[in-house]
Amino acid sequence: MQWSEPRLVSLTAFVPPPFEEMMRKGRLMPTATDALYNNNVSRFQATADVDFHRITYRSGEFNITGAMLAPKQLSAGAHPIIIYNRGGSGEFGVINVFMLNLLAEYARAGYVVLGSNYRGNDGSDGKDEFGGADIQDVLELLDIARTHPAWDGKNIFMYGHSRGAMMTFLAIRKGAALNAAAAVAGPTHCDDLLTERPDMIKIYRRMIPKYDENPQAALQERSAVHWVDTLNTPLLILHGDVDDRVNVSHAHAIDSALTKAGKTHKTIIYPGGDHSFMRRYREESTQEILGWFTKHRKN
Repeated sequence: MQWSEPRLVSLTAFVPPPFEEMMRKGRLMPTATDALYNNNVSRFQATADVDFHRITYRSGEFNITGAMLAPKQLSAGAHPIIIYNRGGSGEFGVINVFMLNLLAEYARAGYVVLGSNYRGNDGSDGKDEFGGADIQDVLELLDIARTHPAWDGKNIFMYGHSRGAMMTFLAIRKGAALNAAAAVAGPTHCDDLLTERPDMIKIYRRMIPKYDENPQAALQERSAVHWVDTLNTPLLILHGDVDDRVNVSHAHAIDSALTKAGKTHKTIIYPGGDHSFMRRYREESTQEILGWFTKHRKN
């Protein structure tokens, strides 16, 4: 299907980098193994019903890399869209085969899925600001997605995991027009995250411009609990109660604030669920997100 969009610089087949390169560039957890990674590469390569693409697109003055997935069989004007916001910071967490294998389930359900690596990462121009100017890369991709010839013209959603959940809240605050969104294992009060994980200070100082000049303002700007009045999109909040990277208290805090503000939302806490839900709730959480999006689709 021909897609004519001047901001789309390139659209090529996604080729997974070698494990050694992923580790050298700090894109995977230090505990990742060659066997686990290559098993996921094999699964990726065996997928016959989904097309995987690497994309480069323009966001203001910058070229930004990302990924796109779509059902193998596309029909013009027939498919809803999901914007996926990745987690991590900098090179750690760039879109890889682990995420693509997960997102393939959404493509199988009929969605066209697009995700950004954010500025400064995976060969993109600019500097990742961990929820600063890089939010424009999400908003620009959302606007570009609306020009895809397969989009049904009515249904567009957002799904963010971890830092990506923060990016989802920020995108909604900045005016992203969505049917609904899902925020999984995301920080909602970044000052508390710093208390829970003191190592986050290194990320804040490295990535957030002029962080030390006014830390409170920088973290409040990235903490959805402080501006729930701007979150006018139906939100699904998912979190595991043994998450050791973002404490489940973040889900409880945003749930309480959304309830108090009278916002449409649903919160699910998974007993024994870790940060990625990989061990117990991957399939269940995927179906929950798909159900939430279906509930808010326009026919």
